[in-house]
This record gives sequence, structure tokens and C-alpha cells, in this order.
Amino acid sequence: FNHRDANQGTCTNSCRWEYNVKEELPEGEKATQSPQGEYLIEEKGRDGDLMPIEEDEHGTYIMNSKDLRAIEHLDELWRAGVESFKIEGRTKSIYYLSLITKSYRRAIDDIVANKPFDPKLLGETEKTANRGFTTAFLLSVSEKATERFNSPQEDNLPQIYAGKIVDERAGGWMEVDVKNRIEVGHEIEYISPQNKYRFQISAMENESGLALQVAHGGNGTVWIKTEGQIDPFALLSRVINTPVPSLVS
Repeated sequence: FNHRDANQGTCTNSCRWEYNVKEELPEGEKATQSPQGEYLIEEKGRDGDLMPIEEDEHGTYIMNSKDLRAIEHLDELWRAGVESFKIEGRTKSIYYLSLITKSYRRAIDDIVANKPFDPKLLGETEKTANRGFTTAFLLSVSEKATERFNSPQEDNLPQIYAGKIVDERAGGWMEVDVKNRIEVGHEIEYISPQNKYRFQISAMENESGLALQVAHGGNGTVWIKTEGQIDPFALLSRVINTPVPSLVS
């Protein structure tokens, strides 16, 4: 709208605007110090246009839009004449990008092959850290369907990023750069562009060959035993639960 390119970081979304924070006081007075109760924000240049906001122990969610997802509508968009689809990837993790790219690639390939949409792809997108999903302006939805007002992200994620494979050795051992806590006995999902399988961690070692029961993210690499295929730079996620995927309307 303002002829500023979002791809070059010069967009003018509301998250880039300047605001004043004002506490609501008796007799219409305003204070700009740290608010203790109800307070409001005022956009610079819009004096007097005050918007009430709420805060909990995690902060405020005034710009906490749900994540865009249109994977189940790609066929309609393609038939409408859209020839190229863009996935938002700025500030996202390699785990997020890998799962989302793989899912959308599969959906597009199914369209070309005249196959129906596979609802399992919704479940694949929901394995990522997200704030819930919305089709936003693509379809007519209510404000509650596009914003998340009560928490920064989904609390009950089915899986979390566990690590990235960086090497392998004979006997079905893979060296993993650990990103989040994993333990012997955890159920793990192996993810690569062409393959996916699940296994339970039966054995884990450090670089010196000493057996481990637990590995923490940020402490380097460990060796994990698997009976499955090992591809360079494949990803691992820890399975927490397996919810039923839901369509976004």
C-alpha cells in the first residue's frame, strides 16, 4: 500500500510503527511511566486515538497474528491462475522451513498429478512451533480466527525439534547436533526430503564413546543408534503426542 518492499525489510506493517504507552488515570489524566494497571497505546501521529491493551506474565499479544496457512487451498489458487507460491521464512528455524517446504512441495506435486489434497499435510505443518493457523484475508474469517489473544504460541505441540544429523558411522550410528533435550527411550521422528520414519532411542553416546541417558540442546553433538536410513543433514524431532489435524476455515 505504501510502495515499500517487505522483501527488503522496509514494509510498513503495524509492528514497525512507533507507539506511546499511557496508563489510564482518573479524570482523564495520562501517564507515560511503567503502567501498573490498565493501559493504552497511542500510535505516533494519531494523538488521542487510544487503544486499550492487556498484559499477562508473558507480555502482550497486540500483534500476535496466527500463522498463515493456505496449503489446503493451493488447488483453488492454482486454478485461479496463480503460478508461484511464496513461503514466509524470515526469523524461522531450519526445522520450520524444512517441514513447511516439504509439505507444500508435496501438495503442489499432488495437484500436478491430479491427486486430492491429503489432510495429513495439515498435521505436518502443525508439528512446527506456531501460534495457530489462519487463512486471514484469503477467506472471510472473524477477528478471533486470525489473532491469538491468550498466549504467544500453541501450548500442545505434537513434536519439537530435537536435532540435525551431521555425520554417521558404521553400525547405524548418527551424529546429531542436539537442539532440545532428548533421552534414551524417547520416540523420535526422522525427517528428510524423501524419507520419514519413527524410532525409539535405544542407545546414545558422547564423542568419547561413553553411554548417555540424556542430552541437552546447545551442548554439542551426540551419537544416536538407529535401524533406519541415515541421510546427511536430515532432521530429528521428538514426538510428544499425535493430535488430529484440523482444517482452517
